[in-house]
Amino acid sequence: MALFLLLGFNAAEASPAGYTQYAPFIANVPAVPAILTFENAAANGLIPSGAVINGISFGYNLGGVSLKVSTVTDTSYSTTSAVHFLGTDDADILQDGDALAFAFPPVNSFGLYVISNDEMVDGDIVLNAGGASVGLVAADVQGALADGSQVYFLGISNPTGMFAGASLTTAGNGAFLFNIDDIVTAVAPMVDTDGDGIPDGSDNCPATPNGPAMLHPDDNGISQRNTDGDAQGDACDADDDNDGLTDVEEAALGTSRLNADTDGDGVSDGDEVANGTNPLEQDNCDLDSTAGPSVGDLLLLQQHLAGEITLSEAQQSACDLYPDGKLTISDQLRLEQLLTAP
Repeated sequence: MALFLLLGFNAAEASPAGYTQYAPFIANVPAVPAILTFENAAANGLIPSGAVINGISFGYNLGGVSLKVSTVTDTSYSTTSAVHFLGTDDADILQDGDALAFAFPPVNSFGLYVISNDEMVDGDIVLNAGGASVGLVAADVQGALADGSQVYFLGISNPTGMFAGASLTTAGNGAFLFNIDDIVTAVAPMVDTDGDGIPDGSDNCPATPNGPAMLHPDDNGISQRNTDGDAQGDACDADDDNDGLTDVEEAALGTSRLNADTDGDGVSDGDEVANGTNPLEQDNCDLDSTAGPSVGDLLLLQQHLAGEITLSEAQQSACDLYPDGKLTISDQLRLEQLLTAP
């Protein structure tokens, strides 16, 4: 079975990262972890699907079987910490074919121990969270317990992103029994470099205040304003409307930094400047009175240039798309561009 498998994490790897060993996982969590050991839960208490323990909800459908806070005092099982672990009311065990879903407030890291006294195969159990999956590796035994069972670990961590759910799936071959203990979560401290109330990882201008706590004056009262929808908010974007002209250039020209086509003629301000037309005046060349450039206008312009008809001075002025005081083939080509522009 092919699975994601990342034993460690470094800056060159894509996050989130998956782990099958506890030591590298815990070394790379972004904060002091919280560990659900089940010791504070009532011994032998049932956990209905959807119930919450220490902020983690447990969802499942085990065919009439319920999750249970099991203890080593009434079973032959050992566990990784003290006496409580996650089992079921069916002989205190989970079995191959069972699946669990976990939900919790957003975290950066989630992991758990899996305990089994059976022979395990790579990928028998898979943890999924934050868009990543990591499968059990039979050789990565984390320890042996008093009853002879072996301990495995599965974890996923993303220091720069958060997720609010995880799932545990099994191969479904009925080949093994298992238990779960010590569920580990960690939340990275919020880093807000510009102090605007938006964490750096979610801030489209992490070094320029533009969040609700400290709005940038250019954002017109809109938190995280991003006119062109790119990776940068307006507060730190040199070209707010992505028309090819910087905000400084637009201020000098009198065009709008928030509207890529200030005059509304279907051609961006940047293209108009590049083509020598006026971004503040519509270049319609509307010869056939259809409220905008059309194929009919192109045909009339071609006929004028071919000497077949003569356009009025007003019409010639309207179609002087390269304003040089006369109509030429350049104006025809410019009109063709206007007609084919997306």
